[in-house]
Amino acid sequence: MEIGKKIRSERKRLGLTLEDLSAEVGFSSYQTLASIEKGKKKIKVSELDKIAKALGLTVSFLLGEEKRGEEKVVWRKCTDEAQCKRYENKLIALCKNYKKLAELVGYKYKRFVPPSIEELQKDNYENDFIFASELAEEWGKRLELGRYPGNNLLDALKQENILVFCEDLGSFGSAASLIGDFGAAILLNEKDMPWRRTFDIAHELFHLLTWDIYPPEEIYDDEERGRSNPEKYANAFAASLLLPEKSLRDEIENCSNIEALTLVDIIEIAVKFKVSIQYLTWRLESLLTFSKLWEEMREKVFNGLDFEEIRKHPQIQQLNKLRRNEEPSIPKLPEIYVNQALKAYIKGRISKLKLADYLNIRYVEMSSFLHEYSYPDIEELSLEGIST
Repeated sequence: MEIGKKIRSERKRLGLTLEDLSAEVGFSSYQTLASIEKGKKKIKVSELDKIAKALGLTVSFLLGEEKRGEEKVVWRKCTDEAQCKRYENKLIALCKNYKKLAELVGYKYKRFVPPSIEELQKDNYENDFIFASELAEEWGKRLELGRYPGNNLLDALKQENILVFCEDLGSFGSAASLIGDFGAAILLNEKDMPWRRTFDIAHELFHLLTWDIYPPEEIYDDEERGRSNPEKYANAFAASLLLPEKSLRDEIENCSNIEALTLVDIIEIAVKFKVSIQYLTWRLESLLTFSKLWEEMREKVFNGLDFEEIRKHPQIQQLNKLRRNEEPSIPKLPEIYVNQALKAYIKGRISKLKLADYLNIRYVEMSSFLHEYSYPDIEELSLEGIST
């Protein structure tokens, strides 16, 4: 009865009808789900697993083994509230699982904590855009991102114990971030172009760093309300972080055609910095407009280049699509999460069925899932019998 009540409560919270959830789970009739919710039908383990995944929850939550927290997930864009809530459930559950797995195997990690308001000293800056740019410069150095930050950002966040998850969010969500007692996490859309995901990582990093400055309710980007100021500041931060002014200027000066930058140069620079060609042109246009350091380059280097024409050119769109296949994908679960789950299983802390639950996969998918992370089959992971 209690499990049924929880399923009904979560289904309604996500705005799903009995028919909606039944179809997603694979029930031939919605009456089956209705009977489960009323406690009139005993639920099978396989059914419970499917329902949990459809709701973006863990089986443990539905069984009452864990409680819902008060964590707030901040979305960059959300066009379907029910879908976003479902992935909020999933993200929060995975983050809590990570903390639990670390405790099971005795893995001690320094959780990410956002800088304090006093440490950030935002009031010392003339405006929030300057604050965002200066913060990007500071953290670019702190994370040791180097000349081409986009190539090193994901690995740098791993060192900060910021978990990065990647899911198929379709067209309803761009990216999200979360801070809790486990640390910090970012959720990306695997359907986005690689450079878009890189930008989203930088964008969400700003929200994690300024978590105590800009309240979640002030962060939005939708058709009804437009783009909030904190979202604009996050974009400014991402621009400065991924395309640092000095690195970008040095790159342009090193181009072979320094007398006049060509479209080939623009493409080459975008690839090196791991950003889209369109985004690079927006950044260059902004620097040429607002930075005095770029005045001397405006006529000499960029003479004859029409940035708006470049952004709209159909061949540039096609080139971006071709680049997609050259970039490595981001795994659904962070490697460190998978590592801790496997250690818990090998140490006998969890069963193989529970391992599948932690990895958010079906039991039969275990082998193929592990191969994606370059692990052998689960039976081959034990070191017993290997002489040292």
